[in-house]
Amino acid sequence: ATDAMEVEANTPPIRLRLRGAVARLGLRAAAAPPHHPLAARLARAQSEARPSHPSPLHHAIRVLAPICPPLHRFEVLLPQAVAPWVESPSTVEIRVALSKEEAITAHTRLLESLGKDDVVAYSDGSLMDGVAGSGVALRVEREGEVLWASRRRGLGQHIGIYDAELEGLRIAVSCAPQLLPVDLPSTLHILADNLAAVSDPINHRPSPGQPLRLAIRLLLGNLTKTHQQARVVVHWVPGHVGVEGNERADDLAKEAVQGVGARLKALADRRRREKQASRGYRTLAYRHEYATSCTSDSSDKSDEEEGEGGRAGLGRTSSEQPAISPSPPLNSSGEIRHGRLLPRSLSAGWSAFKTAQKSTWSALWASSPTGGQLRAVASSPPGPSFSRFHSSLSRRQSTLLTRLRTGACDLGAYKAHFEPERLLCACGSEPETREH
Repeated sequence: ATDAMEVEANTPPIRLRLRGAVARLGLRAAAAPPHHPLAARLARAQSEARPSHPSPLHHAIRVLAPICPPLHRFEVLLPQAVAPWVESPSTVEIRVALSKEEAITAHTRLLESLGKDDVVAYSDGSLMDGVAGSGVALRVEREGEVLWASRRRGLGQHIGIYDAELEGLRIAVSCAPQLLPVDLPSTLHILADNLAAVSDPINHRPSPGQPLRLAIRLLLGNLTKTHQQARVVVHWVPGHVGVEGNERADDLAKEAVQGVGARLKALADRRRREKQASRGYRTLAYRHEYATSCTSDSSDKSDEEEGEGGRAGLGRTSSEQPAISPSPPLNSSGEIRHGRLLPRSLSAGWSAFKTAQKSTWSALWASSPTGGQLRAVASSPPGPSFSRFHSSLSRRQSTLLTRLRTGACDLGAYKAHFEPERLLCACGSEPETREH
């Protein structure tokens, strides 16, 4: 059966792959700059509720609307954000070790060889239950004493872990002018455990995370002008291996996530209670109106006006509730509560779409009228779990395993439908079934 073949090969059905192509088109259009022709066409397509002749953009909006609406709030990718003749900041150095052991050894040597004016910043990002946050732990030595400072920022929903890591790097660079001396040689060491963010944090290519990388690039350029003798070195350090600074940054990022998550949950609970109260009020108002209409007609008008006024008041109260800001303001405690809002991440939007695709595929596979023999031996949903068995097998072994799992094999029990004498196995004791 085609359904079983697609699941066994971990290849989504053609309809889902076409939906994926449509979703990629919608995300590319959402990330187009304002002067791009696709931006105007996307805005026009979003304003049309039921077009007579839907275009591919209309299909993209329909596919992405349940997952990440609206599309105009995504990060904008500029095709040429930096002029070709503009050079990258020359004060930035990237150091990535080949293994965790080498990275830990390099980190120990770094702490032993620090100058008196050097600053070490550990940054980390966290993503829990769809809420992202960033944390930065700053280590400074003054008169032989190690001092720590902290910065954290809750980023809210629709932000990917890569963007949270880049935001941590941006916060670390933004703190450098206040900690580094202006006219003395010094170095800002930034350590993060995300290899993708560390490898190239100032690349201006039009890919997810470009606005944050451009912000880091701008801050580094300003640092070069104000602190001409300062250097910036970005290191990769493995996470959860006992590095104190990294553990501090990880805890700060998780605290930021929990703070935003608690406020989002409180807001959702409040809106749900208001909705329930509004429904209950309308029900009571209807019952009271029905009861008074059965007894007397003199109070109908006053009751209706009171009910309408109450409903309008509830509506105004609900609409006036301030929305939770997804980006938590630098205060005396070092916390960033509110501030510059981050746009929605393209990578987070694509991840959400892929998660929805997997759920759709699982539902299609569970309700498929074919492929019962494969479902009998593999109860897990479609995904890499179906193909992991074949990674270490030869082509012949993989073919045999697939035929046994899907039932598309020449066993005697199947041939018995056409040749009854082939019912038994070659051993002559039992029918030649898959289990035997």
